[in-house]
Amino acid sequence: VKELGGDENIVNVTHCATRLRFILKDESVVDGAKVAKIPGVITTVQAGGQYQIVIGNHVSDAYAFVMKLVHVESGEIQDTGKKAGVVSRIIDVISSIFAPFLYTLAACGILQGILGVLVALNWIDTTGGTYQILNFVSWTAFTFLPVLIAVTASKKFNVNVFIAVVIACALVSPDYIAMVNAGDPVKFLGIPVQLLSYTSSVIPIILAIWIASYVQKFFDKVLPIVVRNLFTPMFTIAIMVPLTLLVFGPVGNTIGGAIGDIYNTLYGLSPIVAGWEVLVIFGVHWGITPVTVGNYANLGYDTFTGLQASAVFSQAGAALGVFLKTKDKEMKGVSLSAAITGLFGITEPAIYGVNLRLKKPMICGCIAGAIGGGIGGAFQAVSWSYNMPGIATLPAYFKAGHMTQFIGLVISILVSFVLGALLTCWI
Repeated sequence: VKELGGDENIVNVTHCATRLRFILKDESVVDGAKVAKIPGVITTVQAGGQYQIVIGNHVSDAYAFVMKLVHVESGEIQDTGKKAGVVSRIIDVISSIFAPFLYTLAACGILQGILGVLVALNWIDTTGGTYQILNFVSWTAFTFLPVLIAVTASKKFNVNVFIAVVIACALVSPDYIAMVNAGDPVKFLGIPVQLLSYTSSVIPIILAIWIASYVQKFFDKVLPIVVRNLFTPMFTIAIMVPLTLLVFGPVGNTIGGAIGDIYNTLYGLSPIVAGWEVLVIFGVHWGITPVTVGNYANLGYDTFTGLQASAVFSQAGAALGVFLKTKDKEMKGVSLSAAITGLFGITEPAIYGVNLRLKKPMICGCIAGAIGGGIGGAFQAVSWSYNMPGIATLPAYFKAGHMTQFIGLVISILVSFVLGALLTCWI
């Protein structure tokens, strides 16, 4: 906090799976080299309008401690006088909304994968209560994904969290789902409603909470304080739920579908060459999250994660190659730790602490990841439930009747890992 210019220079701070993400009034006062040397800090990244401090697995502990030292306004961040680009602002919104619950989403995905393995091995009866209960538990986070998004989006857009949750719950309520399933024409004030399913949807609820922030502010401003606490929520909910069903829901579904179609069209052109990504270096890898979540909702599987796994394991392999090759005792310890952490899906220590720092291992990892991704694409490797690629999440790539794709995934990550290590040792 001191090296970032103190509490007075920190406008806002959030965190994702491995990074503290600061919004600073003035980034020029920060000496990045000094920050990077602080024990526990892997490196720093300036991207997406944020000053990112890469911590690793202990980021939530670091965040909790930082929050004791700084005073930031909850909700939408203040104007710093800097004009961030559209892409940077979108990435900031996505990371702020998805980062807090991604591990929970991934946990449900892993549970789905484990159940699939148990069913394939005939170790669990799909008609029994044990399976049925664990199965609906594994789907709960995806079924009520709009509610999870509403909670984090309310903080980002400065909306009363309970208003946001009620809006989201309305979109997945049993009564609305019954209307969708019935298929009978429905009109609101004489306007036809396009009955769409918003279970597992992403963009519609983000749009709804964003617009709700302006509706709430309007009523907070015009209503007398004596009735504000009651009527601001009432008017906001009564306006936003129908508006979402009439406008923002269909528009959001169209946008989400278009984004997914673009990616899947590019993937369809050649799955073999679709598997090389280094977005994590620049801290903008969150931009792909709506696509992957949308694929699970619309297709029942995701191809990007099947290719991403090769990139993860290749960087872990390159770090292992550094461990095997280096004579430096300190680097041996750092590289071995980074390699092990990378195998479990957290690649920042390997990328920033070892591979990118030494340059050649990073290149070797990228080459190995591209080759492994090509193999995964050739086998059309996919993941069947949301996860962060790593050893512990391999069950998410398994599904009975799709053994060839799973074998292809295993081959792709083994090739990526081994080739990353061998290339690093050789060069």
